[in-house]
Amino acid sequence: MPSRAASGSAWPSPARWRPGRVLLLDEPLTALDAKLKESLRDELAGLLRRLHITAIHVTHDQQEALAIADRLAVMQAGRIVQVGDGETLYRAPVHPFVATFLGRVNHVSPGMDLRAARQQAYLTALPPEASQPHRAHLRELLAPLGALPLYLLPGNHDDRGQLRACFPEHAYLGQGGFVQYSVAVGALQLIALDTVVPGASEGGLCAQRLGWLERELHAQRERPVVIAMHHPPFRTLIGHMDAIGLLEGAEALEAIVARHPNVERVVCGHLHRAIQVRFGGTLAATVPSPAHQVCLDLAPDAESAWTLEPPGFALHALPQGGRLVSHLAASGRYEGPYPFHDGGRLID
Repeated sequence: MPSRAASGSAWPSPARWRPGRVLLLDEPLTALDAKLKESLRDELAGLLRRLHITAIHVTHDQQEALAIADRLAVMQAGRIVQVGDGETLYRAPVHPFVATFLGRVNHVSPGMDLRAARQQAYLTALPPEASQPHRAHLRELLAPLGALPLYLLPGNHDDRGQLRACFPEHAYLGQGGFVQYSVAVGALQLIALDTVVPGASEGGLCAQRLGWLERELHAQRERPVVIAMHHPPFRTLIGHMDAIGLLEGAEALEAIVARHPNVERVVCGHLHRAIQVRFGGTLAATVPSPAHQVCLDLAPDAESAWTLEPPGFALHALPQGGRLVSHLAASGRYEGPYPFHDGGRLID
């Protein structure tokens, strides 16, 4: 290994290193291009582990921190707010700043009239056996959303009873049975469908649930409608996810949607990816997850795998008298914004 990195930062020399010392590395990879940075990052991590060197590595790069460190200390305004291994900080942040740094919380402007980020994604960490501390932690993770109207929808890892117990103030969830509801969000009607099959990863829509939808769509026939559901009612070509998709009721649902041209969107979760398909004469879509993403591999025998691509969410806006406009956005902190100007003149 070279004794000096291309950026000019000194590497530890194995021959001169003495046990008991602590090595301080202050952003040693910052000035490198992406390809060299990734290569040296892995080389540095291997060297530190191979020689059992205790090091403090300072970085603002999330991927760099997760790749090199055995334990992470996340700092805000010069103070440590949480210490732990990467998985613990990723899955159980105790502070909103930690959640933001690791991509667990989406922050969107409360000034929008319609906020349709995929809220059901936040519930995937609430299993049927969840205890009161789990519920309290989930509420803490959702707290940074502030004044945004929050509508919850169960996914394949969720239990209806636990969902209601965790959020008793959300009266629209009902007292029992399927979690299906219809609420007005500005000029738009949000209709939520419950696709959960208890104890199974796949989803389904029985005649009872579909009948309720047909009646509700008829009642809201003069308003633009967004249908929200967890399992997508279409093939995504990601085989291992299609195997646990909406296995019952998809064709019947498409026929119902086709009979109601006021349905602007069918929005779904489950896939942890952004996918769009024409469905029943409208657009059906899945959106990225605020956690990990499913690997994009369309091979028929593709392995079931996930990746730490940037977390994301969807925002749907309905301007007065206009069409529903949908945006996909990455959650996290990135460089910029930078103006499209050169010497005071707009670059168009």
